[in-house]
Amino acid sequence: MAPATRSAARKAFIVSTLTPPALKTPEVLEMILLQTNMRTLLTSCLYVCWDWHNLIIKSPSI
Repeated sequence: MAPATRSAARKAFIVSTLTPPALKTPEVLEMILLQTNMRTLLTSCLYVCWDWHNLIIKSPSI
């Protein structure tokens, strides 16, 4: 789904270019999140973006 406005598209572009490559790789992100305590996972990490949310919810390790 494309951003509705030009400013939303610009923000999406800026965020995607600032994200380190390691955090775009699900396996590496999962290893990092495994080191995070459960409270932080459930109160903060779930709400970072849909990719993180789905990874946390679907990962059998986490």
